[in-house]
Amino acid sequence: MVSDGKPRRKRREGSSVNMIWKLLCPNLSKLEMAGGGWQLYGILVLSLLRIWLMSATSRVVQKLDVNAMTRNQAEFWSGWREQLQLAVVSCIHRQTYKYVENSLAVAWRKKLTNIVHKKYFKNKNYYILAQQAAQGTDTSIGDPDERICEDAKDVATQLAHVFCEGIYASTAGTFFALQLGKLYGVQYALAPYLYLWSMFVITKKLAPLPIGKWVSETRTRFASYKTAHQMLVTNSEAVAALEGRDFEENTLQTRFKQAISKAREFHRVVLWYNFNESLAFTWFLRSFMTTFIITPHLFWQEAKPDLSSIANIAKLKGDIGHQFVLFVQSMIAAGTTAKMLKQLDRISGSASRVGDVLSALNAMPESDGDTVISGDLISFEHVDIVTPQGRTLVKDLSFSLKQGSSLLLTGHNGAGKSSIFRCLGGLWEHTTGTITKPGTAASADGHQKGGVYYLPQKPYNVRGTLTEQMAYPIKGAKLSDEKMREVLEKVDLLYLLDTYSDRTVNWDEILSLGEMQRLAIARLLFHEPSFAILDECTSAVSGEMERRLYEHVLKDAKTAYITISHRPVLKAYHDQLLTIGLPDAAYTLDVLNKPDFHHQTARGQVTKSSSPKGHTLKKLDSKHAKNASFAAFRKLIDIGLPHKKAARLAMAVTAVAIQVGLKVQTTKNLGEMMSTIFKQDKGEFLQLVFKSLGYAVAGGVMEQCVTYMEHDIAESMMEGLTTSFLKRYMKNNAFYKIGHLDKTIPDPQQRITSDLRALTNATAALIPQLLRPIVELCWFSYHIREMVGGKAVGFFGLYLAGGSVVIRMAMPEFRKITSEESSLEGLFKAGHARVKHHSESIAFYGGGVRELGIIHERFSDLMKHAQLRLWQTWKFNLVNGAIVREAPFLVQWILRNEFSKNVKDAEVISDGGEKLGRAQAFIFDATNQMFECMGQLLNFAEHLENLYGLVGRVSEMDKVLDSVHTQFPTLKKSVVKGSQYLGLRGADIVTPAGVTLARNMTLDIDASTMVTGRNGIGKTSLFRVMGGLWPLTKGEVILPEGKKIFLVPQQVFMVLGSLADQITYPKKIDTENQDETDKLTDLLRKVQLKDRIAEHGWEEVKQWEHILSLGEQQRIGMARLLYHKPDICVLDECTSAVSVNVEHLLYEEAVNLGITCITISQRLALTEFHPREINLSEEHADNWKLIEHKKDDDQDA
Repeated sequence: MVSDGKPRRKRREGSSVNMIWKLLCPNLSKLEMAGGGWQLYGILVLSLLRIWLMSATSRVVQKLDVNAMTRNQAEFWSGWREQLQLAVVSCIHRQTYKYVENSLAVAWRKKLTNIVHKKYFKNKNYYILAQQAAQGTDTSIGDPDERICEDAKDVATQLAHVFCEGIYASTAGTFFALQLGKLYGVQYALAPYLYLWSMFVITKKLAPLPIGKWVSETRTRFASYKTAHQMLVTNSEAVAALEGRDFEENTLQTRFKQAISKAREFHRVVLWYNFNESLAFTWFLRSFMTTFIITPHLFWQEAKPDLSSIANIAKLKGDIGHQFVLFVQSMIAAGTTAKMLKQLDRISGSASRVGDVLSALNAMPESDGDTVISGDLISFEHVDIVTPQGRTLVKDLSFSLKQGSSLLLTGHNGAGKSSIFRCLGGLWEHTTGTITKPGTAASADGHQKGGVYYLPQKPYNVRGTLTEQMAYPIKGAKLSDEKMREVLEKVDLLYLLDTYSDRTVNWDEILSLGEMQRLAIARLLFHEPSFAILDECTSAVSGEMERRLYEHVLKDAKTAYITISHRPVLKAYHDQLLTIGLPDAAYTLDVLNKPDFHHQTARGQVTKSSSPKGHTLKKLDSKHAKNASFAAFRKLIDIGLPHKKAARLAMAVTAVAIQVGLKVQTTKNLGEMMSTIFKQDKGEFLQLVFKSLGYAVAGGVMEQCVTYMEHDIAESMMEGLTTSFLKRYMKNNAFYKIGHLDKTIPDPQQRITSDLRALTNATAALIPQLLRPIVELCWFSYHIREMVGGKAVGFFGLYLAGGSVVIRMAMPEFRKITSEESSLEGLFKAGHARVKHHSESIAFYGGGVRELGIIHERFSDLMKHAQLRLWQTWKFNLVNGAIVREAPFLVQWILRNEFSKNVKDAEVISDGGEKLGRAQAFIFDATNQMFECMGQLLNFAEHLENLYGLVGRVSEMDKVLDSVHTQFPTLKKSVVKGSQYLGLRGADIVTPAGVTLARNMTLDIDASTMVTGRNGIGKTSLFRVMGGLWPLTKGEVILPEGKKIFLVPQQVFMVLGSLADQITYPKKIDTENQDETDKLTDLLRKVQLKDRIAEHGWEEVKQWEHILSLGEQQRIGMARLLYHKPDICVLDECTSAVSVNVEHLLYEEAVNLGITCITISQRLALTEFHPREINLSEEHADNWKLIEHKKDDDQDA
């Protein structure tokens, strides 16, 4: 049932995290392994192993430190071999820990998504959410697809990381705190937590930023931008026909600017927050640890340490080093706890968006609330039909329909015809009276036999095979070739079986509206229901097909039916007539006498089913580069950052150089602070403490400068690329050509939005991943060279070169993996977008389970790919981790040992080991930094592969945008001006697939004309050629000089905007202007929709395609035509869902304005407005006819 749309109270962000956590966390006490259970146990075991490794490593490091200083080579190399064994175990452990953590993120994403899916598709809840969103309230959820696809992924990934870090923090924190307390006192055990708790409180006071709220708002802006893209792709033909590209481009640009400005504002606001965070938990932290460890040795010891021998100096240095390692590990554990709290704040933004969806779904009834009683007939007894907003459409409705009978339901648009069957189908709640309907039973071949089957206004086709279309919403139904041919032949669609067979295609792009309606009728025949609801489902089929449906198909199947229609001619096929929309929500029910069908005549003949005729043209060359390259990447950078690239790079290099310089000085300063223990110089120590604080503040400032530059580059590049892409995407209807003619890019909206954003973020990340390590490597290499000579620097160079070769050989095809993952994400999102857009049709069909199956299948493919990526990454990281992390740690001990060999004992004893200690501390930190930089550079190859995967997808889009106009030139190149009439000269009407539908058409249209012919014959194709949507391969279209042409397509496009925007599209007006609104009011009066003004006003932005019925949408389309007052209009089946009298009035208004109408229709109707007819032949492309029809007064004469 659709809820009343009342506002829901917003869920607090923290409670959303708690709710999601309770859903995801398995029951560990019951040893639950599914849904991330084994990963949690694995993380617990691996955390304990990590503690043991850290403890063992600290003992071995102490041994290495002492033996390196005492030059005891035997003991040193013994310790080194122990460290080698630990390094092997550590490498496997580290990568396995990452694998299990990421596997937990995948498992939790899968679990959370499946939970949401189960609730979303239960009891047609997807439809209820769509209807609530259509009302446009502040608490409605307009982007459930984005929240399920993107936000759920983000929440699961971050929550898995927080949880894994939490396990380590609790276990390691306890262990190292006990160790410190036992060896050095309780103050050492508590100090890390007291420091971090105080910093947490202080930073909260200094920078009280609701970061979760900012993240949520930024994501909402980008989701709105993506939704506009999806709307454009879905309605591309209507937008192109209505010349709405400028309006749509403005909408896209506006929403993008709102999103990017929000992102820029967020990154400006967060600077102060991040500065405090960085200062407290990074820069000050190092100074605090060093100060806290050194202070007791300088100020609290009663006697100075005995430094008279190398052994004593080495022991003191080893003890301090061991203490420092334990304290650092304890601080890391405590820091992880603080980091978790901060990250939970960040998660809350995405969690609140997912939590709102879950809250909305949980608030819906557990059952579908269907108060419909099961029986052997359809009946309404004293039922009030009321909208979810409380508007009564029909009062005290009572009628019944038994098997073998029929009923015609009529009434003006918006009277409530479809609403009656929303109540019958359980989509809407009814609070009064009783509704009865028959149930269904499964047949032997899997289809739904008996019961009620709905054919809604809007035909819906699932992407898949022809068999899947027929059997929808049943999956895996058995359908023999004989049965398929029998059913398709009855609806003249046998050629679909011959042409497409078992191919998986997008039927919305292949079929005309009439063919879609006939395929829906075939679906009805396959399911063999006892009752059928036909809601304007034959508006676009021929009169002969309609006659056959009623006289033979439904009659032979003994199917009782209710038809919703405006056309009086259908009375002949029904027993009862129910008319609604009368004053005071009244209705009438009349008994009809069926005339003899055999005396009925219908225009046209039944033709044999055949595949569309024509001659196939050679397919136009549309090859595009598939592999990303540096040249393509450079081109994208030039597009995204056309100006001041050198200046930006220079600023980035300068900022990074200053930041690295401060880092070097900090490292030196910390080494000097350690050396004061040996000198016992308290004054110097205090000076160095204040110096370290100054370096920390300066380093924190520069870090934020670099981070801000990184975000600025990403956002500027995204802005430049998006502006360029949107300009070319909208130019000359490229969006239509890409989707309907070129078809190289199946997901343009994914590439222009998500892929482009990921690409710009990855490009900006080159600063920390490439620029910073290069600068740091140069800085530290210079200082290391001064201390240990050029050989060590040369060794680093060889290590970097050799390591890069090994890593490159071990690296999987990350470029391909990234590209495939983006494609699978795109398919998953597209499936959700279709459900949101077609929610009512799916609900009428009862297709929720089938749609869940389709989306689940796509999601499963995505999750399998994610697991494959994790496995490939784990194998690669074993090699990468060994080269980047473990081996450097072993190498640096060899360097320290070699350095110690060159220092004489007398020099060490003379200064108490101060110089050696400072030098070794610097070498240790410097080599750590250098190997970390080399690791980043070696890992850069992986980053580059992922980056090039994105470059490949975005650059392919770029190339298509450049080539699509030359490959599919616009019709303007074939226009000849100067004529007084619209016409064709020797024109061949050819589909993009090369099928010739009509050949050598030469005619002038100097009066209103009807274009007729069966479905699939090429009527809409003629419309596309005249509208410039398809290129002409031969001949030309003649446009009259100075005359305005307007196209009204089959699919009525409801723009993202206000009620006024629906009428004036693609123009936008100022609704504050009374003259303009008076004009619009008059137009709505003419199309009999004036009541909608009082209900919605002129400025309310809503999802009008869900609010207005199909007939009301078509009348909006005609109001749009009357507003623009063109000289010539092409109307493609655009009044099929309005009543005959209203249709007559609409055409009369158009004629009174002097508009020449070219109407495309199945039936020859409204002949008083169309003195000419163009009939497209069913036999051959050459046999089209131009027929003159005499007016009624001429016939009388």
